[in-house]
Order: sequence, then C-alpha cells, then structure tokens
Amino acid sequence: MRKSNASQTLSTLADLRGKRVGTTHANFLATYPAQVLEIKAAGIDPGSLHMFTLQHTQDSVVDAVIDGRVDAGFIRTGLLEALSAEGRDLSGVQHPGFPLHSSTRLYPEWPLVALRQADPALMRKVAALALGLEAGDPAARAAGIHGFTIPADYARVEEMLRELRLPPFDASPAFTWNDVWARYRETLFVLGLATIAIVLLLARLAHRNLALSQASAAARRLAAEIELDRHHLRNVVEATQAGSWEWNLETGEWKVDVRWAAMLGLPPEACAGLGRACWRERAHPADLAEAELELERHIRGETAFYEHDLRLRHRDGRWVWIYDRALAVRRDADGRVLLLTGAQVDIDRRKENEERLRLAASVFSSSYEAILITDADNRIVNVNPAFCRITGYSREESLGRDPGMLASGRQGREFYRAMWQALEEHDHWQGELWNRRKDGGEFAEVLSISRVRDARGRVIHHLAMFSDISRLKKHEEELNRIAYFDPLTGAPNRRLRDDRLRQAIAHSRRTGRPLAVCVIDLDGFKPVNDQLGHEAGDQVLVGIVDRLATILRASDTVARVGGDEFVLLLEDIDGERVLERVLEAIRAPIALDAERVSVSASIGVTLFPEDNADPDTLLRHADQAMYRAKQRGRNCIQFFDASVEEQQRVRKERLERLDLALRRHEFVLHFQPQVDMADGRALGMEALLRWQHPEHGLLPPGDFLPDLEGTELETRLGQWVIDHALGALERCRAAGLDIGVSVNIGPRPLMQAGFVASVRSALERHPDIPPARLELEILESTALDDMVLAMDVLESCRRLGVRIALDDFGTGYASLRHFRQLPFDRLKIDRSFVLDMLEDGEARAIVGAVVQLARTFGREVIAEGVETPAHATALLGLGCRLGQGFGIARPMPVEHIPGWFSWQTLAPCADDAACASPARCAPDRSAP
Repeated sequence: MRKSNASQTLSTLADLRGKRVGTTHANFLATYPAQVLEIKAAGIDPGSLHMFTLQHTQDSVVDAVIDGRVDAGFIRTGLLEALSAEGRDLSGVQHPGFPLHSSTRLYPEWPLVALRQADPALMRKVAALALGLEAGDPAARAAGIHGFTIPADYARVEEMLRELRLPPFDASPAFTWNDVWARYRETLFVLGLATIAIVLLLARLAHRNLALSQASAAARRLAAEIELDRHHLRNVVEATQAGSWEWNLETGEWKVDVRWAAMLGLPPEACAGLGRACWRERAHPADLAEAELELERHIRGETAFYEHDLRLRHRDGRWVWIYDRALAVRRDADGRVLLLTGAQVDIDRRKENEERLRLAASVFSSSYEAILITDADNRIVNVNPAFCRITGYSREESLGRDPGMLASGRQGREFYRAMWQALEEHDHWQGELWNRRKDGGEFAEVLSISRVRDARGRVIHHLAMFSDISRLKKHEEELNRIAYFDPLTGAPNRRLRDDRLRQAIAHSRRTGRPLAVCVIDLDGFKPVNDQLGHEAGDQVLVGIVDRLATILRASDTVARVGGDEFVLLLEDIDGERVLERVLEAIRAPIALDAERVSVSASIGVTLFPEDNADPDTLLRHADQAMYRAKQRGRNCIQFFDASVEEQQRVRKERLERLDLALRRHEFVLHFQPQVDMADGRALGMEALLRWQHPEHGLLPPGDFLPDLEGTELETRLGQWVIDHALGALERCRAAGLDIGVSVNIGPRPLMQAGFVASVRSALERHPDIPPARLELEILESTALDDMVLAMDVLESCRRLGVRIALDDFGTGYASLRHFRQLPFDRLKIDRSFVLDMLEDGEARAIVGAVVQLARTFGREVIAEGVETPAHATALLGLGCRLGQGFGIARPMPVEHIPGWFSWQTLAPCADDAACASPARCAPDRSAP
C-alpha cells in the first residue's frame, strides 16, 4: 500500500529502498514476513528499508500512510476492502489491483466464530461446508465472499520463517549427536577408547602434580599466615602497649614481659624476680578479692575467659588502673587448667574519661537547670529531666524537633537575628526571654547557648541551658512596685520621685516652661491617726492621693515621701490656681466608716528655672517653704524665699559653734529646787542647761536650744546633761543631801534606738546614785508623736528604776486613754496655767482638774511657775503640795544647792512672810 501522490516514485519493489515503511510488528505473519520475503526474492536487502513499528492495529498503518508519516505500509490482504466497505475514505491510498477479487492462498478471509453454546459437531459440519464453497457459488456471491482454499501444507510458511530468521526459527538449530553417531559409529567408538585411556593417564599425572602443588601452596600459605599473625600480633602489642603474663598452674611459675614491668615503672630486669605473690601485693586491696574470684571462676570452667578492671600500685606509689584479660590455653585430659596466658592494658585515661563522662551524665540528669542539645541543623538530640519538668514536653516528644517549638511570640525576629549573630561571632549567647510550655503557659528563662565544634572547627552541636525565672520576674515586678511606689497609696515613692524630678527638670530646660516643686505636709492629721486609729489615717491618705490624681494632669506627679508628707511636680505651671485647687481638694471632708474628718495642708513651693538649683536643693527649698507655711498658721501656700536659705546657713554655723562649745565644755547646769510647799521639805531639783559663752556670758537655753532641735548634737548634749546631773547628785549626797534630780529629755533623744542603753551606762558610771533618784521629764507632745515607741522606751526606763514625769501637761492633745496608758510617775502642771490661775477662773479650774485627775490615777502632781506666795497658797488649796518656781528659788549652781536646802527647811514656803523675806530669796540673787 502506498500514498497516491507517491505513485511516481514507488512503482516497483525496488523503489522501496531508503523509504519509510510502516508495519505493526515483525512477528505478525501477514504484515511483515510475507512482504519482506517478496522484497528479498526481488533482490532487495530488507535492511535498506526504514521500518517504523506502529500500533498493533493495522488501521494505524493505513492512517500513517494517509497522514504522510510513512511512504508505504505492509498490511494483510482484505483490509482495504474491509475499510472501504465500512465507508472509510481511501482516496489517498493506491494499491496495485485494488479492489481484489480473490483472497490469498494462505490467509483466507473467512471468520468462523465458535459459539460456546453451539454443538461442536454442528460447527464442524458448517466449517466443512464453508471450506468446500466455491468462489462462483451463488451462496458465496450472496455473502460477498470469493471463497478460499486450504493449502496442502504449511511448508512454505516454515521456509519463509527460516529464511527470514523469524521466531520460532530465529535461533540456530540444536546440534544432535544422534546424527553424528548414525553416520560415524565405528570411528567414534575407537576414538573414544583411545581418548579414555589418554585421559585416565593424564588425570593420574595431574592428580599427583596437583597434590604436590597444593601441599607446597599450603605450606607457603601457612608460613605467610604465621608471619602475618606474628606481625599483626606485634603491631597490636605495640599499639596497645599491653603487658603479658603467663601462669603455669602445674609448676606455679608466673612470668611477665618487659611491657608489663614498664607499665608499673619497673626496670626490665625486675621481670625475672616477680611472682604471683608479688602481683597480689601490688593489687589494690579493694580489687584483689573480686579479681581472684573471677579468675577462679574461669579456672573452674564457668566462664569462657577471665577479664577484670583493677588497680595496681606503680613504682612511684600511685595506683594505675589495669584491664586484665586471660584465657586457659592448656588443659589436661580431665579438663583441669594447666596454663593461663593473659594481657594487661593501662586504662588510666579511660577510667578518667569514664569518670568525667559519669560526672557529666550525672550533672546532665540531676541539674536543676534545663539542658538541651541540638545537632548542627538545630534539631534536638537530647534533653535532661529538668527540661521536661520546666517545659512539659517529654524527651520522646522533644527529640528531632526544633527548639522553636517553645517560642512564645514575645520576642521578634530582630531578637533572634541578634542572638544568632552573636553565636556566629562569639560561639556563645546569654540573655533572658519568654518561652511557652506544652500547656500553653508562658515562662521567663535565663538562657545560655554555646556552640560545640569538632577538631576541624565545624559546628556539630548547640548546647543550651536555661532556668525558669518566672518567680524571680514576678518578684522583680513586686520589688519594682515596692521600690518605686508607696505600698499604701500606690503613689510614687522617693526613688521614683527623684527620677521624675530629673525628667521634669530636663523638660523645663527644653521648653523654657516653669516647673513647680511642691512639698505638702498635712495639718491636723496626727489627731485623726491617734483618735480614730491608723486604719482611719490610712483611709485619709489614700483618699487625698486619689483626689489629687483626679485634678492633676498625666504629666504631673504626686509622690508620698513620708507619713503625711507629699511632693508635687507640676510641669508647665501657670499661676497659683492649680495650687489653690490642691488646697481645696485636701480641705474637703473625707467620709470614713463612722464619721467625716477634715484636714488641711501646708504647701511649700519653689519654681524652676527661677530657682536654678539641683534636684536635692530644689526639694530642700520647697521643704523650707513648707515650714514657713506652718509658721504662718498652716493651711496656706508659701513660695521659697532666698532669705530662708540664709537663715539655714546661719543655723548651720550656729550648730557648728554649739558643737564646738560641747567639746570645749562651755555648757553648765543650773538647778531649780523642788519642794513640798506645805512643810518646806526638800524633794529634788530640776537640771536646767546654760551656755557659758566666752564672749556673751551666761546664755539661757532659749538662746540656743531651738537650733539644736532634731539634730544629732541634741542627742549628744542630752546624754551629757544626764551624766552631769548624776554627778551633781553625787556632790549633794556627799554633802548629806538625799534628793532627786529631774532632767528634760527632748523628742529626738528619747526616740533614739540607744537611749535606754545610754541611761543605763550613765547609771553604771554613778553607782552610788539610786536609779529612783533620776527623773526623766518628757513633753506631752513627745509621747503622742509615736505612742507605741514612747511607751516601750518609757517602760524600759522604768525597769531600770528611773522615774518618769509628764511635763507641760494640758498643752497637748493627750486623751484620757493616753493618760492612763503612759507609764509616768509624776504630772507637771504647765506654768502658763499656774501663772494665770489667780486672775483667770478657767485656768484655776484647769489646774484643779489636773490635780484631781492625777489624784484619781494615783500619780504625783507638781506645779511649775510658782512665782508668789499667793500662787503657793492657791495650789495648796486645790490639793497640790509640790511646786517649783521663782517664788521658791531661782536656778542656781550645784554648789549653792546644799546651803539653800538647809536654809529652806527653817521656813516653809506656805508662810507668806517667810516667802516674802529677802533673805529667803538670797540664794537666787546670786544665781544668774
């Protein structure tokens, strides 16, 4: 079959040379072998054709010819007729003699279908009739076939397949000896006998030669193996530096080599003199018994070999770890061991490494810090129990995963980029971060990562260690809150105030706007705290801070720096209106649980940069202004005045001069007698401080004591007064006068931690003075400042035997509860009430009430300010027998006290004439 437009070039079979020819498969008889046979018969080499194997269907060959993919095609006969009958357009295909009118002899076009349900006999009958049908028979014409004939045989087909070397004749025919035997039987028989004889002779000769050759080769091979084993053994011994030993159990002989001796630092000649007993002596006592037990087990045949780690003593006295291994190499007929051979290797380094590894493993497993190890690709290869405890992930869940499974998301990419950069540059990183546990909870950790490199410097592992610091973080937050905020009100404390003040000063410098630094002290807060309790006082403080927070801006600061003291930082202040609003907010009544209370405030203000000072100085200036506001009557605003700073400077200079006076012994004590006004009996005296100034003469305490208030010098001077007052008592007792002495104690010395100890020391320095002869006078206001501490100090003093007097009673805010609780022995009526009682009925009533109160509570009462006999008479009329004052005697040096008391006993103070006598007051005139 060829394409119609190829009719000019493909007219004969010879024209197929070099052309493209399509076929289905070389094994299909109808589409390749028959055609190739014809081509070969025409003298054409089939190899000159360009064969293209297409699909198994022959229709594909027809399509290839029509499409022009091939120039010609091999198909079976009858295919074109069938395709034409199906209506295919074959106008593009030409075939010589198409259409055909008869089938080929070998390939009939008669489909016989054997139906499975048909009778085989019937089918054979139908097939026989079909095969006998002639081409011109009417039945054949009606069926559209031309009939076919059965060839006599298929020899022609076999010849064709053999000639073309196609299956199943593509292989050469098998050679058979039957053909040869049939033709050359006798000759082959003779040749066979001869061959057998020759072969037998050759085989015998070859066998002998082979045996000799094998024996020689075996001998050479054995010698080579022996030499190789010897060489290998020598190399092994040299490499391991193993020392060998041999024990002959028959003779008891025990041998060692030089390496064994060298391992223990012994000279080579020592090998000959060693024995088994020497080995036992060198073995560590803790290892010997177990080693010999293992060796005995091997001798008895219980183990395949003997091995044990033990320590042997080196020549220098140290212990060397040895790995000992032995084998029974000779036994008798009964299986008893006759000869043992062993080797010992120094394993000191291995033991050290094992100990280090054991220690490392112990640290790894028992460390309270989490440890994880990753490979070079940052995949987890091991974790310790602490890691599992902290993260919640088990070891199995962690292996092979990236540590990023713990990421909490709190740290951004920049954080991790910086971390990895540090690892790249320094092979180490340490810091804090937040991670997430398996249950989703976050925890803070301090993490340390190190890179592990091999000998070539390549990264092989990452080692990470971290600790859970969540509690520390919470504690740190709490500490920060405690460190920077007042625990009661939540307002900033001193530390945060200082930081805010520095920021506010910087802001004022940048903007040029003024900054107000204010110090606030509450007026009337102490009575609230004392009368209603500390809880009520706390509510007042919290309420004031809340009010101030509502009226101030976010840029302003209100800080609590003391009990009832606050600091305000007001940025960009404009006028005093905001300060007035602060005063109004503080003055507004505060509702407590039981009642409403009101307090006021004294505010001191300094303005920056008008007052261009450092932060500490600004606070000091504002504090000075606040004290000026207190002096003005409280409940007001006072701006800083530079003159106040000058006053502070002058006060500092005066304090330095007073300190110098104490060191120069310029202070002296004068004493004012205290008597029973009814009978003139001497009771005691009050020590009064004077300054014997070298330039200004004798100065009263009012000229210098105010400068000492609240200073450390006041405390030291108070101790000096107590000590010298006791010394004055010793002089009086030496003169035969057994009286007591009263000493005034200020607030600061009384509240000092070492006050009681200082009083005890003073009494110990004057052992002749009974403690009851010392009386400490404290102001009513001093006791109320800190009731709890004051009571503790006073009780401690009373336990020493010292008496306590409450001075200036009636001028403070003491309640009856305080009066009952305070541990005092004597009540001292303030001189202001005594002086006015003759003209002022209310003052007289107050004095009477105080006397009655002291009598009710079983306390002594003494009046000061007894200036005239009329005062003494009035006091006696109210029931007050004890008194002191200028009407009795002026303060005098201790040298005048014994004489004055001797004279006083002759004339009681209640005697008007005696009291008015100039002689009575003569000692006072000599006193300054």
